[in-house]
Amino acid sequence: MMKKYFFILAVLVAGVCNAQLDQYQFYIGAVGYASDDAKDIRGVPRNYFANFKSSPLIGLGFSMYLSDHIRMGANVEATSTSQDHYAMSFTSINPTFTYHILPFDKRISPFVSVNASVSFLNLRQDPYTYIAYPQTGYSKPDITNPLIVKEEISMPYFYLQSQPMMGGGFGLGADVKLKKHIGLILCLNYNSLLDESNPVINKNLTFNQYNLSYTTLNIMLRYRIF
Repeated sequence: MMKKYFFILAVLVAGVCNAQLDQYQFYIGAVGYASDDAKDIRGVPRNYFANFKSSPLIGLGFSMYLSDHIRMGANVEATSTSQDHYAMSFTSINPTFTYHILPFDKRISPFVSVNASVSFLNLRQDPYTYIAYPQTGYSKPDITNPLIVKEEISMPYFYLQSQPMMGGGFGLGADVKLKKHIGLILCLNYNSLLDESNPVINKNLTFNQYNLSYTTLNIMLRYRIF
């Protein structure tokens, strides 16, 4: 599955890189992560990727125009964040297909987009003890203590580096023309990176049942060559 995804992604990126590029963009943005306190019957959080602090993002991109309404391209972006006991950063490569609702040469051209994504994740978990409060009725096969009211769970140290995750997303935004070649792009994107796409991540995030989902709000300075 991962090899097939890498192959498709490589073909998309190679196609864009070998094409006549029409536009370049540099951007900054902000990343928001899921806020989810879902727990299993044992009382253990199921979403390792929830409740991270919002983080700044920086990126570069390039595009080619296939028509007055259709643009294809790719961007590379990176961010870093943390929360109690965790530090996380990732760099993403996102081949993107964009449809301009109005022709791109209008003063304001709204658009929608879809993208594939491969991200390289760094994730560190510091050792700590988690206090779990199981749901009523949860018990272990232990004759001396059949009903568990509170349980201490030891979370070990690990540090994962440059672990690939596959996913995709979609977005919407608007291109605002400032001068003949220069403009601003404002866009809102939602992305989800699949937890099951990497067995190393699955092995270390023992209780996780969620993907790494996040939303970005970006402002781009773009240069169009025509």
